Amino acid sequence: MLFALSTNLSLQSALSALSTVILYTNKSLLKIPWAAAKARGCDGFLRVAHAYQQTGFKRVKRGYKQLRLREELSKEMSQPTDPYFPYQWYLKNVGQNGGKPRLDLNVEAAWAQGYTGKNITTAIMDDGVDYIHPDLRENYNARASYDFSSNDPYPYPRYTDDWFNRLPPRPQIYRGYPTAVSRPFVPLGLETLYTICRQIYPDQPNPLQVAALVKYWLGGPDPLDYISMYSNPGNPSADIPPHWHYISFGLSDLHGDGRVHEISGVGTPSGFGFELTFRLKREPEERVPPTWPAAIMQALAKYVFQSENVLVAGDHVSWHCPLDNSESRIQHMLMCDDPQLGTVPTPFGSVTFIQIVGVCAEELQAAQGWNGPGIIELMKSTKGVGGPWLVTDMRRGETIFELDPSVQDAVDRGIETDGSNLSGVSARCSWQEKKQTPPVDDSEEADLERGFAQISVQESEQIKATLKKGLIGTKAVLPPIRPNSSNRYYGMDQNEGTSRKESYDSNMNSEIASLEPPELLQTKYFDSVHLQFNLEAGTILPLALRGRLKHGRHFTFKSVIGDVAITLVPVSVSGAFVDPERPFAAHGPWLQVLLNDEDIENILEDLVTMNESDAISLPKTFEWCHNKLLVTLMHEDY
Repeated sequence: MLFALSTNLSLQSALSALSTVILYTNKSLLKIPWAAAKARGCDGFLRVAHAYQQTGFKRVKRGYKQLRLREELSKEMSQPTDPYFPYQWYLKNVGQNGGKPRLDLNVEAAWAQGYTGKNITTAIMDDGVDYIHPDLRENYNARASYDFSSNDPYPYPRYTDDWFNRLPPRPQIYRGYPTAVSRPFVPLGLETLYTICRQIYPDQPNPLQVAALVKYWLGGPDPLDYISMYSNPGNPSADIPPHWHYISFGLSDLHGDGRVHEISGVGTPSGFGFELTFRLKREPEERVPPTWPAAIMQALAKYVFQSENVLVAGDHVSWHCPLDNSESRIQHMLMCDDPQLGTVPTPFGSVTFIQIVGVCAEELQAAQGWNGPGIIELMKSTKGVGGPWLVTDMRRGETIFELDPSVQDAVDRGIETDGSNLSGVSARCSWQEKKQTPPVDDSEEADLERGFAQISVQESEQIKATLKKGLIGTKAVLPPIRPNSSNRYYGMDQNEGTSRKESYDSNMNSEIASLEPPELLQTKYFDSVHLQFNLEAGTILPLALRGRLKHGRHFTFKSVIGDVAITLVPVSVSGAFVDPERPFAAHGPWLQVLLNDEDIENILEDLVTMNESDAISLPKTFEWCHNKLLVTLMHEDY
């Protein structure tokens, strides 16, 4: 309420017309001394001439807006209007300050290429900053700012405060407004991948993340710096269920300074050239994503860093345990290209996003017997298996063969037509020259591991060097990783044609090339041999025979312990050190076994009968090739 004061009217008469107005009595008003009032003809108080009712309003600081309203405002970037902007050193230098013209940072050219100060926040401690100035308002970071005097994120200077520019006695209440707080610098490679993710998930700029507590390049155990977890709504009309989308950051080069990966550039792979993703079906009751997929991704990343073998679409991983440690049938993994992310360029090279797909044991065996890409395509077209984006459902209780019986026919035709591109696996295996002794029993099981050839360290190194030159090809036998237990491992199997790091392990099962005898150790020939495999390797034998040897291709079992390797060779392969007259030969711990078409059919017949049996009593020994080839299937951890 506003009052106009006058000395000509009495206070009582001035207020007589204001019976409906609520009056406020200010007891702090100073009375006029009685003598002075008497002389002026007053009753002791200033008299009211007019009274007006004004609309009240809440006082706020200039420019203040709620964060929600700020986020809804459209942002328009413009050239700064500050008259001193052109005079900044190293910014727009035309020699205006006596310096050398054009000796600047060329920041505008960098801005045009997308290199900006985004995600970099500068902290300023001051009495206040005019953050609504046109040059600042679009870059003002309200969430990182704070006004200690009014407890809000808008540190605009207020000159009406009665303590303005005073120095209070307690330092914790000094006048000051931190206009922003410093935020970590985002490496350029990481920012590029973040940008791709923001394009797919614009409504999730800050997703939940699993981060390595100590980064790998600082001595930490986890190779992946971050794993982001997004909520994807899916597309029910396209059979794509809502799901969680996990994306790794660390297998590619995030920093570009050599701290983790060798420095590379455009036209080359960034780091290992790929990142991992995983799509997990979201259950209706879930509000936050499970974190167990992050542990799976870290385990795979550790394998890649240790072996330097990359993962590509079509690879498979034998895990032998429910991925989430439940009772699920999803216990293995296939690899495919991520349907949304694909391959993207970064300043440090290209990055392909490889998606992990959880599969059942029967689906894994089909991929081993035929090929990974073929099974991936069949899964995409089978209803109830994750749709075209292959969303993993840990509650899926049926295989693609149970959901659609015609899928088995497609796999069988593929094996007969194409064979298998799986040329080897890691396994527990050993071999020895067949002794004239009775068949092995339980008491002799422990002696089997002592049967393979013993060689010196020098001979072993000679074998490794020779194998780098021989058996040259593109298919890698990968060493195992034991993710959780001592009796579980997984092998990874690549498509032929994929480039791998050359090593003894990664070339053992490559296509056989011509080998010059002088380059090798002395070849030993045997009249008969005895092979030992763990049960899982035994189940792969039919796949190897049908998908590889019947199509004129070799197959190798690489031992997870030591340098032992067993290569099965068909007659049509040239360059091997076995022949029809001498079908069993070895160079050190590396054994080759030649099988003709009749032998292959006989072995397949016996193994198919074994697979149809519900239970197998182990160890179990088979005799083939006129009793010259003995094969014993052992327990998994023999």
